[in-house]
Amino acid sequence: MPESRPPSPGGAGPSGNTNLRGIPSPMDALREAHRLPMMGAPRRRLMQLLGIVAGALARAPHPLVEEQLLALNGRLAARDRRPDAVRQLMDAARMAAGRGAGLLAVRHRLAAVVALARTGRMDVAQARLRELALAAAGKPELADAWRFACMVCGRGDVRAHAEALLGLLESPLDDHLRYDVLVLLGELHLDGGDSGRVRALLREAGDLARRWEDAAGAVHADAMVGNLLVDAGLFADARPVLDRCVAEAAARGDDLTVLSQGTVLAALLLTAEDWAAAERVARQLLSAAERRGNWLGIADAAMTWSTALVGMGEHDAAVKVLVRVGGLLRDRGAAAAFNLMKARLGELRATLGAEVVDPLLG
Repeated sequence: MPESRPPSPGGAGPSGNTNLRGIPSPMDALREAHRLPMMGAPRRRLMQLLGIVAGALARAPHPLVEEQLLALNGRLAARDRRPDAVRQLMDAARMAAGRGAGLLAVRHRLAAVVALARTGRMDVAQARLRELALAAAGKPELADAWRFACMVCGRGDVRAHAEALLGLLESPLDDHLRYDVLVLLGELHLDGGDSGRVRALLREAGDLARRWEDAAGAVHADAMVGNLLVDAGLFADARPVLDRCVAEAAARGDDLTVLSQGTVLAALLLTAEDWAAAERVARQLLSAAERRGNWLGIADAAMTWSTALVGMGEHDAAVKVLVRVGGLLRDRGAAAAFNLMKARLGELRATLGAEVVDPLLG
């Protein structure tokens, strides 16, 4: 195993596979942790394993195990953009340097640079990266960590770093990093790049996220692909991608994505006269907007719902939706949104006739 990768903790501390309750030993927990990417279901398992290791360290301190725990916890914290990531990674670097593992210490310090950038301290991150240039230069064991830090910090040709990383991050252990590279490279290609290449990169990112049951990553990638397809005028291709995006976002309670992407999807479905699907999405939009207290979003969802009902010939139901939601908005003092409901009712009255609408106004 190269020096720049975490060493095996060997025989330090308790050994054996599991105890009588099926809990792995700290050493086995660390070995398993090093085989997991930091995304989706593996990430959840990783956090369980690190809890086991932390408990064991509290009972029986061991420097090598502590170093690995700090490094793994620091990388997890960096992905969550938590400020404690930098401290943990720098502590791990000092411990590695103290036992003579120089390349591993540099790897930890490069991870700390990424953590600095991700927590909004880009100027400091770029300065630290410049300091590490000589230590990382010409070290193939550090090529992935160096290029990733350069990519995140915008050092040199970011697109070239990202393209090179796709060839370096081939292990499933690195899939969380590969996902990040695919998304960033997709964003970079948006600036004068090949739109087909962008969509391929983002589709791969979404597939990667789904492989590891990372719903948030899959939703983000699908949203980007769907919007690119809309921009390209490929509406029929965009609908299933955005439909999956909205459904997964709704399942995980991501109301902001439901509103942003669901609004686009609903417009596509209404244009395609897929009334039943448009009604379903409108219901999702209405629920998400209500939870967020987004009055204009509530009005927009109600208008989408009523339009779908009109398309299905359910005229009474279309009017009742607007009346019910309009009353809710009036009672909450949402004047602008309430006025939209009144305007839409006026349109329906002109279209369907006063004899249909007026009896339902109450």
